[in-house]
Amino acid sequence: MSKLRVITGHNRTGLFSVATVLLENLILNQGDFQYKVELGAEYLYFDTTKGLNVWEYFFKQPMNFSERRENQEIEYGFLFDRIGLLDVANRSTSYFDAVLKAAEIFRNQLNFAEGVESVLSASKTQLGLSDKYIAVHKRETDYELHANSIPSSDVFFREIENQLGDEDIFLATDSTKAYWDFKMRYGKRLKSLKVDRSSDSTGLHFKNYKPGFNWINGLNALKDAYVLSQGASLYRTRSNLTTFSLILNPDIRCIEMDQNIVIA
Repeated sequence: MSKLRVITGHNRTGLFSVATVLLENLILNQGDFQYKVELGAEYLYFDTTKGLNVWEYFFKQPMNFSERRENQEIEYGFLFDRIGLLDVANRSTSYFDAVLKAAEIFRNQLNFAEGVESVLSASKTQLGLSDKYIAVHKRETDYELHANSIPSSDVFFREIENQLGDEDIFLATDSTKAYWDFKMRYGKRLKSLKVDRSSDSTGLHFKNYKPGFNWINGLNALKDAYVLSQGASLYRTRSNLTTFSLILNPDIRCIEMDQNIVIA
């Protein structure tokens, strides 16, 4: 009888951190375990207006999960067999190999909860992006907890403008300052979702929202990851969010903006 592993996450763990942990465990799983994700009232995006399991707001449970059977051995935890294949600090080819495997697993064994993908697609349409657009992810705030420096907006501008034609630019960022740096540079051609951003170095994970808004902030993060994944090129800082963007579209041209930055 296979054992059931229940991934519970941590109070302030990001949604994509949980997703990459689950996907890595599914990559490494040799059929000995079933997996389920339970993110309850202690979790970052929990919202009583939406349901009791945050994971199921956005994603399906793994296909190999079935309701617990009598006498089935069950474990609760977070990391389990994780060895860091999809970790942001993994600079080896094993990271990109794992992205390809995770993309297949996500399509065939997980996928979005019912109705979520249509919401993501609609959010992209509403932005009015050009057919081919440049996708940019500039992580700041909590990034300084993991990296020894943060690439400036000017570093992004130089790299983007080496290839930039008349495409629109989609920006996902947690920083109000970064947003306005890009807005002043690119004007109307810059597109971005209307989401909360930090005005200082405090990560958005540390904000508390009123009931009814918690799950929307998780959905907004998912929208950012989705729209990033649909661009012609992705200029990114390493994060679980952009790892998920690659999992959604592993064929996207990806330019690492923090290639030479040490990430712990």
